Amino acid sequence: MFDVFDGAKNAITAFSTSLKITSSNIGNLGTTGFKRSVSSFQHVFERALRQGRPASPFEGIGGVNPIVIGGGSTLSNVGLDFTQGDLANGGVTDIAMTQGGGMFGVTADGAQTFEYTRAGNFRFDANGNMVTQTGFQVMGIPGRINADGSFTATGTSQAISFGTRLDTTTLAWNDSQGVLHRFTRDANGNVAVNGAADAGLDTFQIAVASVRNPSGLRQTSSTNFVVTAASGPASALATPGGGVTAGRRNEQSNVQFISETIKSLEDQRSINAMLAMFRLTSDIISSFTTRLS
Repeated sequence: MFDVFDGAKNAITAFSTSLKITSSNIGNLGTTGFKRSVSSFQHVFERALRQGRPASPFEGIGGVNPIVIGGGSTLSNVGLDFTQGDLANGGVTDIAMTQGGGMFGVTADGAQTFEYTRAGNFRFDANGNMVTQTGFQVMGIPGRINADGSFTATGTSQAISFGTRLDTTTLAWNDSQGVLHRFTRDANGNVAVNGAADAGLDTFQIAVASVRNPSGLRQTSSTNFVVTAASGPASALATPGGGVTAGRRNEQSNVQFISETIKSLEDQRSINAMLAMFRLTSDIISSFTTRLS
C-alpha cells in the first residue's frame, strides 16, 4: 500500500518540473531568439512480480505474460525545440536567421571561447564593437565590398568592431548575405545606403556556426547556448551564404501561448490527480488502522 505513495511522489516531482519548464517558456514569449524547452516522461518500473514464460507445445500449456508493477513516472529528458520562430521588423543593426539551423557566434573573452545564439538584436557599444544585448561581442568575417556590391573575405572570423569609424559612418545589414554596408541619415532621419561609395570599404559579414544536434546544446542564458558532448562540436564560424539571413529583422520566440497553456493545465491536472491518490491511500490506511485498534 505504501508503494502508492512512492509512485505518486515520483509523478508529482516529474509534473512539477514540467510545469516549471512550461512556465519558463511562457515567460519568454517576447524574448528575441528564444527556443522553447520540451519535457519528456518515462515510466518507472518498480519490480517484476512474475517473469514471462513461453508456450510449450510438448507439455500442452500456453505461455504466461510477465507482471511488472510500475512506480509512477519520471522526467526522462528536457530538450530544446529549434524550430524557426516568426520574423518581425527590427532596427538597422538587427539580423535574423531565416532558414537552416545556423547560429550567430558570440564571445565574452576576446574569441577564446564561444557561445551561440539565434537572437540577432545587436547594437554597437561606445568603442564601436558590435555586441549582443548582454554585452557579448558578435563574430564576423572581415572583408571588402566590391564595386559590383559583392563581398570578398580578407581574413578569418573575428569580433566585429569599427572603433572610432562609427563616429562618422553608420553601418547596417542591407542584404540577405549578412554583410554590413555603410549608410547615412539625412536631417529627417531617413536612411540612405551610399551605393557605389561602398566599394573598397573595410567591413564584415556575419559569422554563423551549426551543430549536429541542437537539442543537445546547454542554455547559459535565455538566448545563449554552449556546446556539449550531446550536441557535438560546433562547425567553424563561417559566412552564412545567400538567402540565409535577413537584415532589419528579428526572429521571435518559437513559444506558442495556446499550446503551452494547455500543457500547463495538463500538468496541473496530473498533480491534482496524484494528490487525490495520496488522500485516497491515506484514507484506506486510516480505515484499516481503525479496524485493527
